[in-house]
Amino acid sequence: MPWIDARVVERHSLFTKTRYQARWVYTGLGPPIRNGQFTVLDGRFVENTFATNVELVDLGDVAVIPGLINAHTHLEFSDLTHPVEPRRSFSQWIQNVIHTRRTRTGTADAAIRRGLEECQSTGTTALAEIATSDWILKHSLSNGPDIHFFREFLGLRAEQVDDQLNAAKAFLEQARSAEIPNVGLSPHAPYSLHPKLFHGLCDLAGDFQVPVTMHLAESPAELELLANGTGPLVDLFTALGLWRSDVIPTGTRPIQYLRRLVELPRVLIAHGNLFDTEELDFVASSPNFSIAYCPRTHAAMQSGTHPWEQMRSRGIPVALGTDSRASNPDLSIWNELRFLHSRHPDRPASELLQLATANGAKALGLSALGTIHPGSRATFRIVTLPESAVDTPEQALFSGELTGNIDWDDSRQIG
Repeated sequence: MPWIDARVVERHSLFTKTRYQARWVYTGLGPPIRNGQFTVLDGRFVENTFATNVELVDLGDVAVIPGLINAHTHLEFSDLTHPVEPRRSFSQWIQNVIHTRRTRTGTADAAIRRGLEECQSTGTTALAEIATSDWILKHSLSNGPDIHFFREFLGLRAEQVDDQLNAAKAFLEQARSAEIPNVGLSPHAPYSLHPKLFHGLCDLAGDFQVPVTMHLAESPAELELLANGTGPLVDLFTALGLWRSDVIPTGTRPIQYLRRLVELPRVLIAHGNLFDTEELDFVASSPNFSIAYCPRTHAAMQSGTHPWEQMRSRGIPVALGTDSRASNPDLSIWNELRFLHSRHPDRPASELLQLATANGAKALGLSALGTIHPGSRATFRIVTLPESAVDTPEQALFSGELTGNIDWDDSRQIG
């Protein structure tokens, strides 16, 4: 990983015992610890008492943070150099995304590889990939972010439901047979799913005991389609020959989908931009729900304020995602944090950082990541702070630069 400053830290073998010290250590669980120390043994953080008679590595006047977690992305668009426009018109944006996918000159595999490399180089240690193909079954992976792979399915035609469900079942069976960890299903969105397909995917997720992620309450056009069977999405799907006016009952709200999803082991809702009070309360009452909030995508595509603060005040776990390069200029969770801090400068850095570390780990069921805490996997990032802000990290952390990327589990390669 050439972007790591070798003067700051060296690579160590998996079985090295090392104690580190830094000016500030963010554990992912609260305010930073001044002149904090932490110990790595056999690739895990351990109690410092285990580090007797070992050399102390002083990282200097830097902040150390847990590896970042991207709770929502679509890697297939990682070859795009600019987001697809117009992002303020959801239906037109979807139409242009479809056109982009159909007319691409490069391969999806190349885009996925590029996306993984970009995520790794910007501090991401784990990510949730929403994929329209089974690419995880044919590629070995290492030396890159941990991937939680959600296979996406969609379709409004009744005659396609059985084929889609058979494909979903085959994917889960092959992943289980190949012992591929961290896989799940992604019913795409209410406006793109025949109800029988949605319920069938939920049934499969329950049968296989795998998590689900779903785009929900993303745009006003979605809510209009559900409520009235009208609006720009209906116009688009009619023009594409996909719309069936009798498929989705009028008067539908996202709450109907939440009531089905709550029965599943773990659910990650993508966006949740427009949940009403009843829906927020329902999510808050259900411990298996988390929300993936994509700050820059929301700012570019939606008017109004995302309810992430209302969600957190209700105790809903909110994680951060980048969405894709179809809606975002890059795949850097660090840049999402910087953007969020620019919008909420009064929030301490530790509070925002938790969205991209501990909360992301919870959303993906990755108990060994997201914190610098005994028992967690030894994965952390080094942030060089501006000299003038070394003593004010809660205000200045996100003006710093990521200059070190330490992952002890290096057994996987992107291949």
